[in-house]
Formats: sequence, structure tokens, C-alpha cells
Amino acid sequence: MVYLAAVPWDYRFQRPQQLARAVHGRGRPILYVEAFARQWLQPRWHQCSTKAGPALLRLRVPGRPDPYRERLRGEAAAALAATLAAGVRRPVAAVVLQLPFWEPLGLRLRERLGAPLVYDRIDLHSGFPDVPPMVEQSEERLLRAADLVTSSSADLLARSREAARRTLLLPNATSLADFPLAPAPPAGEVVIGYVGALGPWVDAPALEAAARAHPHWRFELAGRIESEEIAALDRLPNLHLLGEIPYRDVAGFLARLHAALIPFRDLPLTRAVDPVKLYEALAVGVPVVAAALPGTAGWEEPLVYLYRRPAELPRALEAAVSTDDPESRSLRRRAVEEETWEERARRLLDAISELDTGAGSPA
Repeated sequence: MVYLAAVPWDYRFQRPQQLARAVHGRGRPILYVEAFARQWLQPRWHQCSTKAGPALLRLRVPGRPDPYRERLRGEAAAALAATLAAGVRRPVAAVVLQLPFWEPLGLRLRERLGAPLVYDRIDLHSGFPDVPPMVEQSEERLLRAADLVTSSSADLLARSREAARRTLLLPNATSLADFPLAPAPPAGEVVIGYVGALGPWVDAPALEAAARAHPHWRFELAGRIESEEIAALDRLPNLHLLGEIPYRDVAGFLARLHAALIPFRDLPLTRAVDPVKLYEALAVGVPVVAAALPGTAGWEEPLVYLYRRPAELPRALEAAVSTDDPESRSLRRRAVEEETWEERARRLLDAISELDTGAGSPA
């Protein structure tokens, strides 16, 4: 499988890397392709291995475009397609891509390799700040051209169905091995936490209201700060901004919590999200307190405690903390035992195997 990824391999370990690792774990060789470095001094291409198994190919893109806000030009796509096709020595089951940026390269690789084109739609790209209309236009072409469109959420699936010829809901998941069940923290200071990007989609007023309502609780936010509102929360004495933490430390961070937060604002972007951290927290056994959005609304207590307005967050946290016990923790773990990246990889590979083998051939 040629896998045109949404993030660099060494970036925050999430769906792109998890799904690639799981595909490799099912005995399918996978080439994880990234082109995110924007420096002049780098080789045209560099291939290496990863500890998780997938082979990694780093490409230099002429013109150094921003993959999240610019288009890949046709001549650059042609050159990259030639480089990739020249290095492939065995049949390719599929070309999977995860960014509209990759659209012209994906189309050329489908033609050169005779493999179906799969678009794994993982975000509402137009919902991020400062994304130009050309990104949405590239995505529209991609939706119509792809042989299969997989979507990480029901919202994205609904948005894809009108244009795509074949769709599949492929939600996010967890790695049970990376997130073992943990006992409840010992009695003492209550710790509430969030881990993930701290962008403008995180509801800073709701977090402030919760921290002020419980001044003797400790609130810890782990992630890169991308919002001035979030940065300003550092003035609260019981709220601590920890910065980014590596993936290997996330399970330990969650195990210390009395409740894990998913405090998103109600936005088109967040309505299209299936939160990865919800699955990971439940695997550890931690109760989740989340804003009521399409990606969280299907979960019930004592797994997930929902709130609809910022003023309701303190009470939802109280309910989660006061009703936590060993039985509830085991129940949360069991709720995600089938929601694994291995299962998602199986579903993806099964869907690819059902595609017409001639789907990727030129007309």
C-alpha cells in the first residue's frame, strides 16, 4: 500500500500513524509517504524504516508548498509520481491519501500503478483557520475521483456521500496494548486533564468555569497551545498548561486522572470529529466528560458524561468523579475492546479487496 499521509511520521502519533502501523501488523507492506519538510537543504527523496514497521519515504516537493493550505502543482505531482513509481517493485493494493493536497499525485499514481485510489477523510479541512477555498475545491475533485472514500465520523460520511461513488465509515480507535487498564487514582487531590492540540476549537470559557467552580481540584492541559484564550488560562492557580507530551507518556498521563476532558466548542470542525482521546481514555478506564457533539453523543454514563453549555461542565465533572469505581473502569475498558486500530485496518483492507481491480486503470 502506498500511503500519502496527513502528518509526518514523527509528529503527534494519531490516526495516520496508527492506521499505517495496524495495516503493517496484518502482514501488509506499507510505504508511509510524507512531504512536509519545507527546507531547501534536503535530498530529493529519502527512505528509511520505522520502529513500528512501515517503511517511510520522505519527499522534497518543488516550490516547498504548505500541504495544509496550498495545492500540489501538476508538474511537481508528475515528478513525484515518477519517483514513486520507479521505486515500487511489487503490486500495489491501493493508493491511500489523507489530504486534499495529495489529489494530483494520487490520480497519477492510480494511473501508473493500476491500483485503486482511497481517500481517508479524517478532518473537515475547511473548518481550520485560514484554509483557502482551493483546498475545498481539491477535496471536491478528490471525492468524485476516488474509488473509495473512508470517513472518520458520521458527519464526514454524510458530507462525502453526495459526491463519492463508494463510502465507508471508518471511525477512530485505540491501541489496547498502548493503553492498559489502570486502577482509580488514590484518594487525595482530584486531577482533571485534557491531552491534545489546544487550538481555538477548545472551549476556554468552559475550562475556566470548571476550574473556578472547583478551586481545590487540579486541572492539567497537555498539548501545544494554538490559542491566545487557552494561553490566558495559565493565570488560574489550579490550571496548569503542560505543553506537548510524547505519545509514550499519554497512557500514564490518563492513568493519573479522575476524569478526562473533551471540551470542544460546537463548530463545524468539531461536529465532524470522532475524538481519538475518548477511545484512549476509556481503554485506560478513565471517565470522560465531553461536550455534547455528534462524535460524543452516542456514548452514555458511566462511560461518557455529556454537557451542553459551559455552565454545565462543573456538574458533569462532579458526576464523573463521584461515580467512578473499579466496576465502572472495567466497563469502560470493555466498551472499546472491539474499537481497535487492528479492527479498523481489517475493515479497510476488506473494503479495498472488494473494489473492482480495474478501478484504478485509465479509461
